[in-house]
Amino acid sequence: MRIRTSLVAVAVAAATAACSGDDAGTGEDDSRFATTIENALERARELGASDVQIELLEEAQRAGEVSFEVYNEAIERSLRCLREQGFEPDEGYVTHNQGYPFRLYGVPTEAEDADAVEFAPGATVHRCVADHSHWIEVAYQNQPSSVEAAESHQRAVYEPHRDAIVACALEEGIDIDPDGDILEIVGRSIAAYNEGETEVYCTDGIS
Repeated sequence: MRIRTSLVAVAVAAATAACSGDDAGTGEDDSRFATTIENALERARELGASDVQIELLEEAQRAGEVSFEVYNEAIERSLRCLREQGFEPDEGYVTHNQGYPFRLYGVPTEAEDADAVEFAPGATVHRCVADHSHWIEVAYQNQPSSVEAAESHQRAVYEPHRDAIVACALEEGIDIDPDGDILEIVGRSIAAYNEGETEVYCTDGIS
């Protein structure tokens, strides 16, 4: 079973944006989301997504947001499609561990292997998901309200551990500003680990 996880493009590992409380930040978030929707629509059309998903993306483009109800119903259509093909997906549950309502669900490995769609180089989903919900999921998770909620949640998680994270990063020779945004510090630390600059994961055990 492959669990569908976060599709947010601005995860903490890449967090470099300024605080979102100012007008400039909000404008940048809106512009970024507009680009996300435009790209999602282009790929969804190229890959033959359902008319319903295309229409919902177009509505999100006009409204500048995707409601949880629209997002969740799109996932339900993907799961129904999988069941109609004889598979038993994991219905999952709604969690708030991203800082906003987020649906975790699972697609049987044998299903995805049998009919996979490559939505990005080296990244695939089952055709049912590509047809009915993948791009709505991308839009929902990358809209400004979701990104802001996720960043606030991440700050609340990491800020109490700032001293330990900063000490670890400095000890490992990672180039950070000790007084900087905690998400930038964490992002730089994770990037250093992923790029092989250090073998120490400075946020290990923090969640």
